[in-house]
Amino acid sequence: MDFFANPSVHDPYVFIQEARLGGNWLRVKAFMSDLTTFEETLIDSPAEKLLQHLEKELNPVKSYKMVVLKSLLALGGAEWKVTDIATLFLNYYLENRIRLADWDELARAEDPTQYSLNHVVRHLIAMPLDRMADSVEGFFELDKPLKIFRLRKDLHSWWMGLEFRKLIADRADFALARYFYHKDKASSLVENSRGFAVEIPYATRTGSGYSELIRKVIASEPNSNIWEFDFQTKGYSGNMNLEIYKEQKFVAWTHTRYDDISRFPARIKAAATALFNERQLGEFNIAARDTRIIIKRV
Repeated sequence: MDFFANPSVHDPYVFIQEARLGGNWLRVKAFMSDLTTFEETLIDSPAEKLLQHLEKELNPVKSYKMVVLKSLLALGGAEWKVTDIATLFLNYYLENRIRLADWDELARAEDPTQYSLNHVVRHLIAMPLDRMADSVEGFFELDKPLKIFRLRKDLHSWWMGLEFRKLIADRADFALARYFYHKDKASSLVENSRGFAVEIPYATRTGSGYSELIRKVIASEPNSNIWEFDFQTKGYSGNMNLEIYKEQKFVAWTHTRYDDISRFPARIKAAATALFNERQLGEFNIAARDTRIIIKRV
C-alpha cells in the first residue's frame, strides 16, 4: 500500500469510511473493478463481514488487538490457549522495543524480559480478548474459565485458507502501521511560543478514581469558570493549558516534551477527562501545586 511508503499523504482508511463505496476495503476494490478472483468469492459471505469488522474495529487507542491477530495467525488453527497467545503477544513487544511503551504495565516493569506470563494472560483476558469477543456478530468467543479463545465455527474454513490469512495479516499490519504513525506524530508535535502541543487520550475509567472525584466537583458547580480539587497527597506540580474539544483525545500545551505519552501526568489527564465527560469544552489552564489542582477556563 502507498500508506506504508508515505503515511503522511495516503491513508486508505478514508475510503472504507465512505458509505457510498461500500463500507469496507473489498467493496472499495469492487467499486474500482480491482478485486482478485479469490476476493470476489468473499463478497456477501461471512468472511467479508469478518474482514469489515476487523477494518472498523482496528481503529484503536492501543496496539493490543492487532498484536493478538498477528499472534493468532502465527499459531495457526482456529482455537487457541490464552497462554500460547500470551507468549507470542509478550514476545512481540520485547522484540519491538520502540513499541514497548504502548503497553503501560510492561513499560513500567523493572525488567520487561522477566515479566510474568500470568500477568500477560490476565491482561489479555481483561482487555483485548474480551473486547474482541464482545462484538454483536460474535466472530470470536472467549472461554474465561478454560482460558480458551476461538473463532466462530462457520468461519473456520475461510480462516484456514492461506489467501484469506494473508488478507487478515494485511489488515493487522496496516492497522499497526497507521496506529503507530499517528501516535508518534502526536507525541512529537512542533514547539512554539506556547510550548509543545501533544495529543493525549482521555482516561479509560471515568467512573472511578481521580476522574470521578473531579467530575463531582465540576458537576456541583457546572456554571463556574474555576474549580479546585485536593488529592490529599503530593504529586505532579506544574502548569499547562488544555484544549478540550475532540472525542477520545485532548491537546495539552506544555514546556516538557512527552515523547512517551504514557508518562503524561495522571492528575492532569484525570482533570481533562472529568471536564470532557461533564461536557465542559474549550480551553482551560490547569495549575497543580503539592496536593491541589486549580482548573480555570481560559
